[in-house]
Amino acid sequence: MAVEASESLINATKSESAEIFTYSVFYVFYEQYLTIVNDAFINLSVCILSVTFITMILLGVATGICVAITISLIILNLLGVMVVWEISLNAISLVNLVMATGIAVEFCSHIARAFAKR
Repeated sequence: MAVEASESLINATKSESAEIFTYSVFYVFYEQYLTIVNDAFINLSVCILSVTFITMILLGVATGICVAITISLIILNLLGVMVVWEISLNAISLVNLVMATGIAVEFCSHIARAFAKR
């Protein structure tokens, strides 16, 4: 149907190419699934790298590396739980993962600081 409509549009306007396609308001929401894996990787990498550098500056290199490894394992664990519970990776779950990174920093950095200062 869309091919026939495109051909009739080309004939009517005498243009070389014209394409008719369906559109819906909901297509915008499905567009996120084209880049969500790259977006998740970039966002979580930026979070972990920035936490690593700031923790290294404030608490030392060894503590920064320990905190970064711990937070990376927490995020990996959350991704595994998402698979088990069949939660799809979308914009909302990505925001929750980034927020979980922030909460993990809060807990891990305080514990690491307590051990580093003894």
